[in-house]
This record gives sequence, C-alpha cells and structure tokens, in this order.
Amino acid sequence: MKASIVIVHFGNVKPTARCISSIYKTSKDVENFEVIVVDNNKQDHARKKLAKKFPHLTYIKSKKNNYCHALNVGTKKANNDIIVILNPDTIVRPGWLSHILAPFKDKKIGGVSSKVLFRKSKKINSLGIEEIDDFYYRDIGMNEEDYPNMKKRTIEYASGASVAYRKKALQECGMFDEDFVMYVEDVDMGMKMKKNGWKLIINPKSTVLHEFHGTGSSDKDLPWYFCNRNRFLIIAKHHPDEFATQMENAHPYINKQFDYLYDFVRAGIYKLIKTHPEKTIKKVLPDILKTLVTVYPFDRVQNMLNEIELSMELREPTVCLYDHALHFIGGGQKYGCTIAESLQDTYDVTLLSNKPVTRSNLEKWYNLNLKKCSVKTIPLSINKKDSVINPSLANSMKKNPFSVVEDEILQHDIAINVNMVPHVNALALKNIFICHFPDSPRANFFYPPNYETIVTNSHYTTGWLKKRWDMTADMIIYPPVDMKYSRSLKKKPIILSVSRFEPTGSKKQLEMVRTFWQLYKKHPKLFKGWKLILAGGSDKKNTYLKRVKNFIKSHPAPIEIRENVSNTELKKLYAQAEIFWHACGLNQNEKKNPHLIEHFGMTTVEAMQNKCAPIVINGGGQKEIITHKKNGFTFSTTKQLKKHTKKLIKHTKKRKKIQRAAYERSKDFSKKKFQKTVKKLVDKHYRSIQYENPIIPEAHEITFYDA
Repeated sequence: MKASIVIVHFGNVKPTARCISSIYKTSKDVENFEVIVVDNNKQDHARKKLAKKFPHLTYIKSKKNNYCHALNVGTKKANNDIIVILNPDTIVRPGWLSHILAPFKDKKIGGVSSKVLFRKSKKINSLGIEEIDDFYYRDIGMNEEDYPNMKKRTIEYASGASVAYRKKALQECGMFDEDFVMYVEDVDMGMKMKKNGWKLIINPKSTVLHEFHGTGSSDKDLPWYFCNRNRFLIIAKHHPDEFATQMENAHPYINKQFDYLYDFVRAGIYKLIKTHPEKTIKKVLPDILKTLVTVYPFDRVQNMLNEIELSMELREPTVCLYDHALHFIGGGQKYGCTIAESLQDTYDVTLLSNKPVTRSNLEKWYNLNLKKCSVKTIPLSINKKDSVINPSLANSMKKNPFSVVEDEILQHDIAINVNMVPHVNALALKNIFICHFPDSPRANFFYPPNYETIVTNSHYTTGWLKKRWDMTADMIIYPPVDMKYSRSLKKKPIILSVSRFEPTGSKKQLEMVRTFWQLYKKHPKLFKGWKLILAGGSDKKNTYLKRVKNFIKSHPAPIEIRENVSNTELKKLYAQAEIFWHACGLNQNEKKNPHLIEHFGMTTVEAMQNKCAPIVINGGGQKEIITHKKNGFTFSTTKQLKKHTKKLIKHTKKRKKIQRAAYERSKDFSKKKFQKTVKKLVDKHYRSIQYENPIIPEAHEITFYDA
C-alpha cells in the first residue's frame, strides 16, 4: 500500500528537516511513499534547504497562512491512495509508517491515528481525542505514563499530529474545512467520517515523538483562540440546535471576554448560514439573536449580521446619506447628492430626509443622475409642523429625537452624516461625518467623536472644528462645482447673487438689495441698464423673503427675485451675469459668530466657473477661494462692496481680466475631482469592513484584545 506523507511547514526549517530525516531513516521497509511539504510561510526560504537535503521531496508554496488549506493542497497533489498527515515538530519511531498503513486492509477504515508521545518526557501526548463536556475536547491519555502492548481500538476523533486517511474518505467528507484554519479540524473530520460511515482507529504500534507546538506561532494565545473559536464552528456545523444554549457555556462568556465572544459567535453564525438550509437557519437563528441581545447592545448585534451578509456576498454593500435639510435647495444638499451620484454604481445608496422630498426634485435642482438611489423620509418628533428642522432642540431633551434616524442607519454598512447633525450616533459598520461648520457647542447627545472619519469643507471650518469641538478633521473635501452653462452666452449687465433665502436672513439678501438700491439711486448713469438678481431656494411661508420683497416694492430699482429656480435656469443666469455678489457674514464678528460667516461658498465657485467677476465677503471659506484683486474682490463693509462694484462696472478691461482669472481658479473645485476623492474614501471604508476584522481570519490577521 502506497502513502503520500503531507507535512505542513511553518517557522523554523530545522524541526521540519529533522522530521523528514526520521521518516527516511525508519521507513526503509516501505517500498513506495512520497513526502510532500506545503510551506505556509510568507517566504519560501525552506525550499532550497529542503531540496538540497531531500532531492525526492515535493515542495509546494501555499498562498495562504491556513493549515487546513495547506492540507487540502497537499492532498490534491498526492499520487497515492493513503494520505498521512504529520506535524513537522514530530520524530517518527521505527515501524511508524508500516503500522499506520496496515489497518487499511479493512475497507471500512477511513483513518488511522498514531500513538503520540511527548518527545522529552516520553509520556503520552495523545491516543486520540475525546469530548470533555459542552463541545470542548482534549487528547486522550494526556501526560499519562506510556505502557507497552496497547491494542488497536476504535476512536471518535484522531489526533492531527500523526494520522493517515484514506483519500477516498477525505474526498467523500469534503476534505478539510478551511474555515477552521487550524485546531479542532481533526474533530470536525472525525464527525464527518462518522456521518459518512467510515471508522477511525488508533494503532499504538505506530508511534511518534512530539515537540507540542514546536513549530507553530510563537504567540501562545493562538491555540486558545482557535480552539474556542472553532468550538462554535463545530456546534454551528454539526449541532445547530444547541448553538443558543451553548453560548453561555463558552469559556469567553464565563470569563467575560466579550470581545472574543463576539468574534466567535459571528464566525459561528456565518458557518450556520453557510452550512445549513434556510429551514434550519430560520429555526435556530432567532434564539441565537435573543441570547445575543442579552449580552450586547442591539446595534452591535445588527452590525454582526451586516458583516456576515457582506462577507457571504448575500447583498450589495449599502450606504445611507442623512441630511435633515434635504428638502431644501442648498449647497450642503448638493454636496450630499453629488456624493450619492458618485457611489450609486458600486453601492446600494439611500438618501435619508426628515421631510418629504422626491428623487426627481433632487435631480432637477442639482442636475444630477440619481436613478439608482432611493429616498426615504423619516419623520421626527420635533418640528413636525415647521418647514425647518432645528437639531439644537435635542440639547434640552431627555430622549434623543434623532434616535429614529439611528434605527435606519443601523440597517446600512456605511453611513454618511452629510449635514453635521451631532445628535446622530455612528451606528453603521463605518461612519463618515461631514462638517460644513460646527454651528453649536458640544451639548446633549453629542456623537461626532464616534465617527471613523471627520470631513470638513474648508480650512476655515477645520479651524473652528478644533476651537469649538476640540476635534481634528481627517480630511478637507472642497464642495463640488459643475455649473458651467453648456452654451456660450453674451454677458448682460447683471449683478447676480445666489443663496438660499434663510428665514434668519443669514445670507444677507436684504443688505444687498439695500446696497444696490443706494448705488442705483446715487449713480443712475453708471448703473443704467444694470440690474440685481437674487436667486435661491425658499419655503412658501418664508417671512424673511417677504421682507425682502416688501423692501423692493417700496424702493423702486431694477431688482428681481428668482425663487427655487431649476438647475438649467440657474446656469443660464450665471452665464449671463457680469458680476457676482456674496455677502453671508456681513456685519458679523467672526470670533463671536463664526457660524454666521460663509463656511465655503459653492455659489461663488459656480459663478466663477461661468466667468462672473466675484465680489464676496472677506471671511470664512471665501478667503480660500478668492485672492483679492487677482481673481476677484473681497469686502468687509457695504462701502467696500460699493467701491469694488463701481470699479468693475467702470473698467470693462479690468472686469474681463478678473473674470478670466476667476474661471481658471474655479477649475480647482471640479465635480470630477470631488467625486473621485469621495469614492476613494468610501471604498477605503468598505475595504476595511472586509479586511480589518475578517470573519474567518488567517493566523496573522487575528485581533487579540486587552484583558
């Protein structure tokens, strides 16, 4: 009978070479056998050393650091009907091979185990494996004195240190389960052998001396980790009905090692779903989850299920983007929707709002294609009758009104808090917080520190994030700008301002109307033919907008209001306008009220992209866009605004020069660059879900937690 001896090598080459030498020295009575070494090291330094000493050796470099995988690779390469698995930290005694092969004359024998002795003490290491209790196992006869004339006998599980299997039996049992990686795989194989009608025996005449963990990892926690983890795989695979009750009997549960328990149960549920039909899963899983929620918060349990679904590719990865003001037209909302557009081909994307808004509206407002995205409305208990959601109301409440948003976020893999609501906890597997500005101080239900990544829209915002929240931004992603009109239009004598008509008046439309009226009244010849157009989103019941309109009525001047204009119409206005005004932050003390200064200024860049000459507030993020007198003008008072405006109207050449420079500067804020940056960030987080803490890690990927 011919044998293929498979040795999985890892670590120092000396023990492996010593093991192989003992095979050749003691097995001269066997005519034909082959030795196959599968190397689990990252490098294959052992190849030359072993080939030089053992020219007939078959050497295979494994692509994984997975013991069970290596066994399967060696078995598939084997040319013979009997596969002998031998640990590299063993030395075989004379007659070892012939005695391990002899019982295979009985066609019902699937595997034969050797007697394993400790190399130094010569006491028994293993006479097979037995269950102690609650799916924990041990070597039979461990540390007992060896005695002669032991008889062959049937065993349930063979020790993996030295065991021979019939290749046909291994194939019928589905080979070695690579999810086990190492340890307890011999118990799993014993169970499969029994289910398939094969017998396992031990032949004590076949003897090896064992170093015991002599060539494994130097990390002593590895055996503990895999033995406890793989216990859950055994239960999930072979005794799923006992999974829920056996959690409380697990050593990590008893010892309150709950981080480990989480990883072990997660692997067990993964195995349960992978191994059994839907009927079994539906029967067993609810009881497992009921037990889990007594140990872990609900969000961790939901995260566990999400990780398993992703790992098994049961669905597409999901991303949700939450914006409490999504129903309003605004720069921050365009920021979030542009992110959604960039992700929809790779991820299942959902836009979350607290007030009704349609996907078609979002596409129309921002000239985006969101056909693969879904929009979901989550009503809040606050501001039910108001058009505006005020997150700061949560600061004085006992129960967080944004918890309903968190419930939805839990269903997703990656969550992006697009409009910096600090009261929404980071409960997805990975979470991104986009801060356009830290409007209010830290207060009740403050969760931004829980997010993996903090993104700001400008250096200005980054500075105030540190001052107000004592937090450091991970990266700055300038807002996207893609508002260039498709056709070349002749410029008209238009001064344009584009901002949402905030009920608080923070965008300063009333001040701009008053300023233009004063200029028009004082310099009628210079401003003849010129007009001011104010465009922006607004709610129907906007009392501030009514004030602006009333001022215009009582102060006649060529001033127009364009409410909720379409994206195409807005682009056309940009293309026709000569000058652009932006005054958010006027008459505000930047140190006292930094949130009332323009944090970036997307509309400024949009205007520049259409060759408007910008005159903007000298504050906030505007200073990062405009270099005074080079590609625009900045002002701190209405007097300065008037001065720069008159200058540009008087001097056409100067205006054209500023327009050209503004256009060149706008290229630094392209939509393409924005979407590429955002996609790269989200992809990075998705890869980290897959690889940072894999459900079935290789030995070098294991996370060991602090005691």
